[in-house]
Amino acid sequence: MWQKHTGSCLCKKVSFEIVGDIKAVTHCHCKMCQKSHGAAFATYAATRKEHFSLIGKEHLARFRSSEDVTRSFCTHCGANVLWQDSGTFSSEWTTFALALLDTPFEREKQKHIHLESKAHWLSINDSRLKHSTDASE
Repeated sequence: MWQKHTGSCLCKKVSFEIVGDIKAVTHCHCKMCQKSHGAAFATYAATRKEHFSLIGKEHLARFRSSEDVTRSFCTHCGANVLWQDSGTFSSEWTTFALALLDTPFEREKQKHIHLESKAHWLSINDSRLKHSTDASE
């Protein structure tokens, strides 16, 4: 039986439902994620496209932050909602900002990526996998 999760942006104009597994929990420390989230890092997770239902899509704007990445955010509250790459991963998976979940979620398997651009004032003292660059392969 699949677990059901729901999530929403700060103003709740954009929401989503996931009926299925959530995987690939990643704490990204790249400069683009730092700037787009206004934080030391961004935490994203992914689920199969067929498990993800989006409500309020008309309230999303898209920003192409690099040649390979498009980010979607709420036009009302500014919350980052979705991350999409131009490769094959995003053709099968939906990647969303994990902090938007409104339901409890725990996942032991997590990783930190792009530590070469980690905020100098941030200490990472957990036992999660750590990669200097994107370790998606």
